[in-house]
Amino acid sequence: SLYQLQSGVLLTYETVFEFAVVVILVGGIIRGRDDISLLVLFIGLFQKVSVSAEELTDVVQQLALAKIWVSRAMGIMQVEPEIENPVKLANQSEYPGSWREIKINNLSFGYQKGQTLQGLTLTIKRGEKVGIVGLSGAGKSTLLKLLLDLYEDYEGQIEIDDLSLKDIRRQSYINHVAVVLQDTEVFNFSLKDNITIADAAHAGDAAYLQTAVKVAHVKDFLQKLPQGMDTLIGEKGVKLSGGEKQRLGIARAIFRRPQILFLDEATSHLDLESEEKIRDSLHKFFQTVTAVVIAHRLTTIREMDRILVIEDGRLIESGNFDELYKKRGRFFELWEKQRL
Repeated sequence: SLYQLQSGVLLTYETVFEFAVVVILVGGIIRGRDDISLLVLFIGLFQKVSVSAEELTDVVQQLALAKIWVSRAMGIMQVEPEIENPVKLANQSEYPGSWREIKINNLSFGYQKGQTLQGLTLTIKRGEKVGIVGLSGAGKSTLLKLLLDLYEDYEGQIEIDDLSLKDIRRQSYINHVAVVLQDTEVFNFSLKDNITIADAAHAGDAAYLQTAVKVAHVKDFLQKLPQGMDTLIGEKGVKLSGGEKQRLGIARAIFRRPQILFLDEATSHLDLESEEKIRDSLHKFFQTVTAVVIAHRLTTIREMDRILVIEDGRLIESGNFDELYKKRGRFFELWEKQRL
C-alpha cells in the first residue's frame, strides 16, 4: 500500500508538470515566441523519460520487496526447531515398534482463532481400523496433524502405550507412518519415482511396487500414459486428474509399508465406482496396519471397527456402524442426509 501511495503521488507530480510545461509552450507558440516543433519534441522526450522512470521505479520496488523476502527467509532459517531440536533429541526415545495402543487423554488444541479440539479422550488399539466423521471445522484434520506430531503445543496427552509422543524422536516415529491427504503432492518425476519416493531405500523392490499399484488401482489409467510407469507426469501432476493423483498418493503410502496409516479424505476426488474398487482393495491392506480414516463420504468408513463422531472439537459418539445407526444419534443424522 505504501508503494501504491508513492506511485500515485509521483504520477500526480508527473501529470501536473507535463500539463504546466505544455501550457507554457502553447502560450509561447500563440505569442510567436516558440515553434510548434519544440512542443512536439518536448512531448516525445517526456514520454520516453516517463517510461524509463516507471521502469526504474518498478525495479526499485522489486528490489525492496526482494530485500523483505530475503530478510523473512533468513529469520525463518534462524528459528531454532522445537519439535526436532538437537538438544531435545538427545533425551528422546526411539519409536516403540511393539506398541499396543495409542492413548489420547483430555486433548485440547487451538490455532490463533480459538480452540479446535476440546478435552478429547480416546484410545486406538494396534491393528484397529478407526473412522472419524463430523462436519467441516469439527477438528478431524487437526487431530490428524497432532497424531502426525506436526504440533506439540497442545494440552493433554498423546501416548503410545505409556510413552508420550513428545518423547519419541519424530523421525523415528514418522518412519513407521504413512499419510494420504485430500490433495496429493506430486512432482515432475516419472509415475514410478513418484510412488517409490516414499521409501527410497526399497525403490528397487519391483514386486512390492506392483502390489502398491494393484491395491491403489493405478493400472486403471496406465494405458493412457505413453511410457507407462516411466512417464513424466509434470509439475504438480498436470498430466493426471484429481482422482488419479489420489490413487498415486494411496500407492505411495502402501509402498512405504507403514505400521500406522492415516487417510484424510483420500478418495474425495474419485467417482463412486472407483472409490468402491479401491475401498475393497484397501480393506485387505488394512489387515496389516492400524488405520485412522477421516471421511465426509460415510460409505468410506462403513466397514471400520469403530467410528468416532467429532463435533466442535469434542467426541460425541463412538461405536461400529450398526451400533451408531441403531442409536439414531448424530451419526444416524449424517448418514441419512447423505443417503438423500
